[in-house]
Amino acid sequence: MMKSFSLVAICLSAKFSFGQQAIVATGGDVSGSGGSVSYSIGQVAFTSSQDGFVNEGVQQPYEVLITSVDESFAADYQVNIYPNPTAHELVIQTKNAYASITAEVFNQAGSSIESVKLRSDLTTISVMNWAAGAYVIRLKDERGKSAVYKVIKH
Repeated sequence: MMKSFSLVAICLSAKFSFGQQAIVATGGDVSGSGGSVSYSIGQVAFTSSQDGFVNEGVQQPYEVLITSVDESFAADYQVNIYPNPTAHELVIQTKNAYASITAEVFNQAGSSIESVKLRSDLTTISVMNWAAGAYVIRLKDERGKSAVYKVIKH
C-alpha cells in the first residue's frame, strides 16, 4: 500500500513541477516549416523536428562590447571613425588634434596588430590585410588620455 501511494505521489509531483523558468522583459514565438523558436531577452529556446525526431535546446547568445571614452579625450578631440563596418579602409577624423595621438588596433584575441600615429585631423588606415571580424581601436594621446572604439571588418 505504501509503495503504491509513493508511486502516485511521485507521478503527481512530476506533473505539477516545473523545469526551467525565466522571468524576461520581452520575447516571442516564431514557427515555420522547419520547426519553431521561442525567444526571450538573454535566452533563446528552440524546437525543431526532422525525420520524426524533436530536438530541443537553449542558446544564450551574447556580445561583449568593449568601448570606453575618457570624457576629456572626447571633448578635446571629437573623434569620428567611419565607415563602420568597413571592407577597404577606415578613416579616423579628429578635431583640435594639437597633441600626438596613437591609434592601436587589437584583434579579437587581444593582440595588437597595428599601431599608427595620427599627425593630422584626418587619417586613413587600410584594412585590406585584416581578416573579417571585430576589432578594437584604442586612441591614446601623449597625456595618457584614451578612448576605445569597436569596428567591424567585412
